[in-house]
Amino acid sequence: MARITTPSENKIIEKALLFLMREYSESGFNPKPVVWHSVKVAVYLADLGYSSTLIIAALLHALLEDSRVSYEMVVSKFG
Repeated sequence: MARITTPSENKIIEKALLFLMREYSESGFNPKPVVWHSVKVAVYLADLGYSSTLIIAALLHALLEDSRVSYEMVVSKFG
């Protein structure tokens, strides 16, 4: 069962989604559909009722493997 997110959670999730798309388009190097995969995982977890923190982690997980985004960049922007 999906958990209802608050407006502030929605805003940070949207910020993470925009970050994913921008950073991957600028420095991504995996020929597979990384953004689509990340979005599918995040939606799946949201549908199961997981927290916004885990949804954000799902959105951003592939950036660390498939782009020049560093762990420190993610932590500085999203905690």
